[in-house]
Amino acid sequence: DTVTFTNADSKTHTATADDGSFDTGQLAKGKKAKVKIAEAGAHPFHCAIHSSMTGTVTAK
Repeated sequence: DTVTFTNADSKTHTATADDGSFDTGQLAKGKKAKVKIAEAGAHPFHCAIHSSMTGTVTAK
């Protein structure tokens, strides 16, 4: 699967997989990045700049 992350916030963020399998790099406001997820299942991620920001992508 390919997932597109879009930063709609005014601050720079990343979407970095907890296991290191993907990383968008720093995304400024309005920037997008696509990542490929090779395996089905849950893939937790976080913002490397703001550690309290977390999420999970679920691939089928």
